[in-house]
Amino acid sequence: MSVVSEKTYLYPVGKMLRKHQMPNQKPEEVAAYRINVNGIVQGVGYRPFVYHIAKTLRLNGFVLNSGNGVLIEVEGRPGDCLQFIERLKVEKPPRAVVKTFSCVQITPRGHRGFRVEQTLSGEVETLCPPDVAVCKDCLNELFNPNDRRYLYPFINCINCGPRFTILEKLPYDRVNTSMKTFKMCRDCDKEYSEPSDRRFKAEPNACSRCGPTARLYHDGRLIRVENPISEAAKLINRGFIVAVKGYGGFHLACDATSRSTVTELRRRKRRGNKPFAIMVKSVEEAERIVELNSSEKEWLTHYSAPIILARKKEPNPVVEEVAPNMRYLGVFLPYTPIHHILMRSVEPPAIVLTSGNVSEEPIIFRDKEAFEKFKDMADYILTYNRRIVNFADD
Repeated sequence: MSVVSEKTYLYPVGKMLRKHQMPNQKPEEVAAYRINVNGIVQGVGYRPFVYHIAKTLRLNGFVLNSGNGVLIEVEGRPGDCLQFIERLKVEKPPRAVVKTFSCVQITPRGHRGFRVEQTLSGEVETLCPPDVAVCKDCLNELFNPNDRRYLYPFINCINCGPRFTILEKLPYDRVNTSMKTFKMCRDCDKEYSEPSDRRFKAEPNACSRCGPTARLYHDGRLIRVENPISEAAKLINRGFIVAVKGYGGFHLACDATSRSTVTELRRRKRRGNKPFAIMVKSVEEAERIVELNSSEKEWLTHYSAPIILARKKEPNPVVEEVAPNMRYLGVFLPYTPIHHILMRSVEPPAIVLTSGNVSEEPIIFRDKEAFEKFKDMADYILTYNRRIVNFADD
């Protein structure tokens, strides 16, 4: 990235500058810049991040999503503008990845205040944001009985939730996602519109009053229960195989400590001896099943939610049929709110969670296809009414 210097970027004093000077500022104190940032900068809280820095420095202008990443215009005192630019170059939201950063000096336009503007349409040359595991802040709300999103299986904020799998096209805005069919209630809209809120411009923002809902099916028929996810967990406890819809498609879930259930899952999936991965409730639970070093523990809780291949402990509650003739198990933690709620009610220390498909075929991600193909694979189907646009084997 290029280095910004006062000598290069201070705007010269002139008649045009006096015409556009800011309130209570002398003409020679006004500078203006246009900045373009590209990479993974949409859907990761970059606009709120820019907004807060600009407000802190009392700068004027705007920030918006464009086909070329994020576009910013800022003006104010030269020193404050330079500080703003330098902070953008060294700071970023935790999920953002900056690939290119360009800055040019422009004529001040007399902006008053700093705003988050509507998306600028045009040719798209930016990266798609990835799905992100549910964050700690959302988890705290998810399991807080006093929170309005208590046990809401689609809780998210600017730091977590689905991105790529719900995106129809860039730029990343709600109207370009499968969330566009869900109109936000007053409370959600207030969060979405408030720059100081953690859900400011969080495109999948919703709650139980206005967002997607989970549903449980058996033989194509809806099972009317108060909590479909907890009911699905009870079914897993009883030895059934349940198809569970995640961010990017369906997975098949069953008790990893039941030899007969895991063997039946292998038969239905035509899996042979290829190992299954297991989901556990926590790092502590994982340590009872596999050996983990400090790096592996850290990766288990990473926002990308990877599967960690770790050596099995002996004796082990996970049956040999999960990974026949192997000394290692693929272990991962819940990463969507649905998985967290599910695992809270699951009794076994681990469940098999494997791609919802016949071996070597693509993962199933459409409900219609799930009802057809899971007839011979899953006893029950746990799904929801938000459409998956782009499948991903989570």
